[in-house]
Amino acid sequence: FFIAEGSRESKLRFKRPAVVGAKARFMEEFLEDDYDKDPYFIGAASINRTETFRDSDLMPEEYRMSTDVYRNIYRKQGIHYGLRSYLVYEGRIIGNISLFNAREKGDFSTKDVAVLDLLAPHVSLKLALLLAEERRGGASALYLGLVRRFGLTAREAEVVAEVASGMGDREIASALCVSSSTVKKHLHNIYGKTGVSSRVQLLALIHGFEQEKDDE
Repeated sequence: FFIAEGSRESKLRFKRPAVVGAKARFMEEFLEDDYDKDPYFIGAASINRTETFRDSDLMPEEYRMSTDVYRNIYRKQGIHYGLRSYLVYEGRIIGNISLFNAREKGDFSTKDVAVLDLLAPHVSLKLALLLAEERRGGASALYLGLVRRFGLTAREAEVVAEVASGMGDREIASALCVSSSTVKKHLHNIYGKTGVSSRVQLLALIHGFEQEKDDE
């Protein structure tokens, strides 16, 4: 998993890797070298919606095996097949999920593609929210504090974050990919847990909690 930096106007780079499973080798070489020009990634910066695909869907096997990234990075650690999803939010790539198989395990199935394709938009939205919190600076700590003090669920904390940003119910529903009725249900639960009875009181509570954090 990578966070993307750059845009269609500048060089697209993937940074801050998180690896699950076999230990990643040659990561520094991959991050530092100019592999954005490799056939594996050329044109990726122009992608403007979340897309999921197998490497074998894009390139014939012999051609894929002749590329620099395959020879210098993948082959050396037993990687042969790849399944990827470019995570896009508001027309811009913000991250990438890449799954790999050894040659003897075989290529990813159409079911594998379908499952990742189903999950990817939700991961993209969550990543966008986390990056927005990071940009706001300290917001994630604030909402983590609210979760702990009032026993909010992660989803309820997301709703609180959107309320604090000034969003209405419909906007929150759109941002979180849920129905307006689900947003109202979350708000009802939030009010009950925090002891408030209106949006105005909830905003006052958030403001007071922010002030408390500043005083600390």
